[in-house]
Amino acid sequence: MLVAKQLNLATVPVQYIENNLNVEQQKQFLVKDNVLRRHLTPTERKNLYRFLVTDFDDKLELINSKSLGIDQKKLADETGLNPKTVGYDLAMMRRDAAKKRNTDSEIDLPDEKAIYAYKKACAHMLNIAILGSMVTLQKLREIHETTAKRLEGISH
Repeated sequence: MLVAKQLNLATVPVQYIENNLNVEQQKQFLVKDNVLRRHLTPTERKNLYRFLVTDFDDKLELINSKSLGIDQKKLADETGLNPKTVGYDLAMMRRDAAKKRNTDSEIDLPDEKAIYAYKKACAHMLNIAILGSMVTLQKLREIHETTAKRLEGISH
């Protein structure tokens, strides 16, 4: 209050907090409060995303699946960051992960793309299985089992 008087401020921004916050509400408050108090570096933002999203690095690859991947809008809401900033950060993290995979991997690029396409198809299939009927789920299980058996028979 003394600083506000010395600066001749007519009002002082205050954030009112209820005493009975549950654990999730406390976490949300602390995240947003810390983001608002200081400018985060890209590395700090990335660490924050990893803190907030379970299995972040696996979900990062599932770009077009809000139910299985990372929901950019939800992450922006949780952090209080601009959605464009979150989108840019996620795109850069995906690019960096792809670069690392390409330099560290013994798999050549066409095969890497095929693996990514298969991973994406599996995520899509899982999404359909979660939302679909039991008949759909059973058919997807049959396809998965058939594919797994065919892969076991391949030797190089």
